[in-house]
Amino acid sequence: KQWYQRRVAITAGEDFEDEVILAKSKSKKPKRNIKLATSPEEEETKRELTEQEKEMRRFTNRCTKDRTKSIEQSALVISIAYLHNLANISNSSFFQAMFLSHIPKTILDQDEPKEHLLQMLKWYRAVFSLDQSPVYKREKKRHRVLMMDFLSSNITPYEQIYVLGFLTCLNAVGLEGRLTASLYVPSLDKIRAASRVSPATRIKHLGDKKSITYKELVEDVSFWVELKNIEQIISIDVCNGVIDNDAFIENNCLQAPGYVVAMATPACIPLDCTPKYNHRWSYVHRKARLLHFEWWDWFMNLYLRTSSLAVLEHRQLMKRVMLDRGFPPSLGNFKHNLVYALEKDVLKMEAIYPRDAPVLGVFKSHNIYSRDNVKPLKQIIVIKKEGRDIRKGEVPYKVVKQKIFYDRWPGDDRWRDLPLWGEWQTEWYHAPTAADGKVPRNEFGNVELFKPWMLPKKTVHVDLPGTYALARRLGIDAAHAVVGFEFPRCRAVPMTSGVVVCEEHAETLRLAWEEYNNNQAKKQEEKRLKRIYDNWKLLIRTLLIKEKILTKYEGMSEDKPGAKKGKAKGHIHKFPKKSHRLDKITGQMVKKCACGLIVPIDDEEEEL
Repeated sequence: KQWYQRRVAITAGEDFEDEVILAKSKSKKPKRNIKLATSPEEEETKRELTEQEKEMRRFTNRCTKDRTKSIEQSALVISIAYLHNLANISNSSFFQAMFLSHIPKTILDQDEPKEHLLQMLKWYRAVFSLDQSPVYKREKKRHRVLMMDFLSSNITPYEQIYVLGFLTCLNAVGLEGRLTASLYVPSLDKIRAASRVSPATRIKHLGDKKSITYKELVEDVSFWVELKNIEQIISIDVCNGVIDNDAFIENNCLQAPGYVVAMATPACIPLDCTPKYNHRWSYVHRKARLLHFEWWDWFMNLYLRTSSLAVLEHRQLMKRVMLDRGFPPSLGNFKHNLVYALEKDVLKMEAIYPRDAPVLGVFKSHNIYSRDNVKPLKQIIVIKKEGRDIRKGEVPYKVVKQKIFYDRWPGDDRWRDLPLWGEWQTEWYHAPTAADGKVPRNEFGNVELFKPWMLPKKTVHVDLPGTYALARRLGIDAAHAVVGFEFPRCRAVPMTSGVVVCEEHAETLRLAWEEYNNNQAKKQEEKRLKRIYDNWKLLIRTLLIKEKILTKYEGMSEDKPGAKKGKAKGHIHKFPKKSHRLDKITGQMVKKCACGLIVPIDDEEEEL
């Protein structure tokens, strides 16, 4: 009401006071039937879109989404490559020796790690300085050259060089430090603005007036140092002189930390430290990665294959950090939380295991469980496709309703019970053994061969086309090998590849298949040669008949000069309808004259 009355007063050009407006709002209510006047252009924009326009809008949105994903992923890859380059400089023995020569001996003699770190940070900020004033000239040089200039002048305008120098000092004295940065991701508005740029310059330009290039991607990254101390990670903001204050670092970042990466030394392995520097990561900011969540996990795992132990310790540490922050502030934040889960948010194909899992707390009459106790459940066919089977004596951990989309008879119940099992109820598939030349089958008469170890014992998988019909012709027991499923029109159709036969019949079936293919190839070649010879026979026979007729009736044309008018002498070809027949060699309709001339019938004449 207050906003409405203030808006009316502004449009009328009258002076007003908040107290008067509040008094009027209490005494007099505005009318509900208010119609806002709109221009004809706005009315045109509000019209209903046609199907073609809707399809075009959907296509445009898909293109924008794909372009956004590619640009964000490219920015992340470039930033991580830049961090990798800086971390390699800090591991250089040359720069470590240069910085170690500057460190006084009193700092090296400290025994307590935290006191040692505090003294080193005070000394470093007193000796080396960071000057980011616009007066200071920035030069385009390589980072190793910039580090040499920094060592000679003890001043630098680059934040990354200043932080990198302190990291080199830590590595020089034997402390396990690592470079950490909050990576910059271009905003959606700048990405959309980049779509208006020509394709040739789209990679370099991401903004309207001032384009965002590789240089700006690097300058917008926030840098600091981490020090690993036994089971604790201490954060160090070198530029501001702050130690072990994650909240301060989070507030000083240019944007909400969505991708915080630390380069673990000496292998320079990137580790995801975002939960440590984002207090709302587990329930709010993590949703910002939904556009390329799987891609980020895949990209980070490329570096983690060589150091599984360090990665496991790091993940346990990040989990401990999120547990120390307590419960989320609202019910909605429990959904998809990385640490906690409510029983009401458990999905259809999930369950809490074990059933007597410890309750961590109660939030608005809802029990809170650990996310580790929420386990995925699967149906029997999915378990078999993974090469596993249900243990004997196990009962379904959960039974849900499954909708049947294709009924064989009308009036049937469209819902049926779907039993679900957990991974703890399964074991590796134990293949049965063939006996008496018979292949063990499932209830559909096939052999499920989703994984190599699912092949029945004393059998062989003959993956050759057409072997099933050949085996039946030879009297060999064979079964189709099901290797997967297709889903045409939302229906599951098994995919078969070859047959499964007993070991004693495998060689016989292969030899018979080779002999059968060789015979088929010979028959095809004989048919081809026969067709070639028949065509040549027909062509030669037609040419001989033509030559015979030309020789016999040469000089009897009516157009010959000096010929007498009247009845023409010679033979006139006549082709009665009863002479029309099908040529057995060419398969074409022909007509025959009484003189023996055979001529093919044209398409127009055949239609008549």
